[in-house]
Parts: sequence; C-alpha cells; structure tokens
Amino acid sequence: MSLRKSVGFLAACLCMGGSVLASGPADGGTVVGKVILDGTAPTLAPLVKSGDANVKDKEVCGAADVPDESLVVGDKGGVANVFVYLRRAPKGYKAPEVKDQLVLDQKGCVFLPHAAAIRVGQTILVKSSDAVQHNLHTFPQRNDPSNLLIKASEDKGVALKYTKPESDPIEVKCDIHAWMSSYHLILDHPFMAVTDKDGNFKIEGLPAGTHEFRVWHERAGLLEKEYKVEVKAGAEKAVELKYAVAKFPAKKK
Repeated sequence: MSLRKSVGFLAACLCMGGSVLASGPADGGTVVGKVILDGTAPTLAPLVKSGDANVKDKEVCGAADVPDESLVVGDKGGVANVFVYLRRAPKGYKAPEVKDQLVLDQKGCVFLPHAAAIRVGQTILVKSSDAVQHNLHTFPQRNDPSNLLIKASEDKGVALKYTKPESDPIEVKCDIHAWMSSYHLILDHPFMAVTDKDGNFKIEGLPAGTHEFRVWHERAGLLEKEYKVEVKAGAEKAVELKYAVAKFPAKKK
C-alpha cells in the first residue's frame, strides 16, 4: 500500500473513531463483518502520475502518484470504502445528539477520508494540507448543494453541515482538480459504517430484532438493498459479504 493510501485510511479512522461513527444503547447488539472481493482485483493506474508537468498545480498535485481509490482491495481481498447502513433508524429509536466534529482534509490533491459516515447536524471542518486552493462541491439529493472555496493551507477549517438524511451516499468533488472525488453518507442515526482498508466494519448498539442493511459502493451502487441480520441484545453477530469482481465495473469517463 502506498504512503498516501495509508495516510488516507489513518485520517478516516482518526476522524470517525474507526469504521463506525457512533453507537446506540449499551445493552444493544453488535454486527461485525467483512466485505470481500470474489475474484482478482484489477490494477488501477494512478489518476495523476508523479512528475506530470501538465497537471494543474503540478508542484503539489504532481509531487507523487494520485491513486485511483474507486476500488481499494486489501491483501486478503477485503474491499475498502464500502458503506453498510440502515436507511432509517429502528422504530421507536431516538438518536442521541452528535457532538463530535468530523475533519475532512485535502492532501496531495486527494480528499481524506475518501468515504465518510456523517450525522445530520454534525459539524464538519473542511481543511487543506495543500499549499494550493481547492473547493468542495457536494451533489446531494435532498440537502442543498454546497460549493466551498478552501484556501491554500487552510488549517482552521471551513464549516459544513448537512440538514437532511440522504437515502444513499452522495458524491463530493473538487472542480479545480477534476480527478478529486469522495463520498459522504448522511443519516439521522448512528447505525452506519465504512469498511476499513481490509474490508472490515462494525456497528454497535443495535436494538434487538431483525434489521435490513444497505450495502453500497461507488462503483457498484447498491450491492444489497435489504440485507437481513438478526441481532440479539448484548450479542455480536458476524457476517461475511462476498461479491464477484464483475459487480465493480470501471466508471464511465
């Protein structure tokens, strides 16, 4: 794994406290799982090659390879950046207020993290470790779109909040550097996770009962619309989700 990818995954863990944003009741159940690629992962060329003299802001954006993170697969086949979530909170569940801030960075002309689970009303601080100007342009279905100019070396952070839950993750882009993209899942409850570099995820505090999870990846869209898991109070349920490589076609340019 490249240094840039390692930094990205570390940033995701630091920002979100691991693969799950928050937990529910202390007596709830837990779902732990892994998303696995069935087949040989394709080798993806970098979006920008190191030393490319024609790339915009070449001193920063061309200083190192910019990886294609549209399909990141670990050594043992685990698929990173897969969202696993309940579309709606369980009936009768009241989500606690979210107080933690989420930091989104831009480093080496890459969004960090590439995939983020976000609560409605949560404060997001958009920063930049790059000495060049970026912007953050959101493409939501229900929320008002945002188009924030992020100045070079922005260390205080420009505040961003979403006011409505989205059914599925939304794309976020930088219009200045067209290859830059990431994905945000915005929900009004904490029962969501993003798989780590090895394809693992964990969702805690689920009320006892059968829950229907969505599983979504940027290349595949919805891999599962109603993946049912029975959860027991105080117990941990392990699941393995395996998908053929054909489910993850290359994006159309």
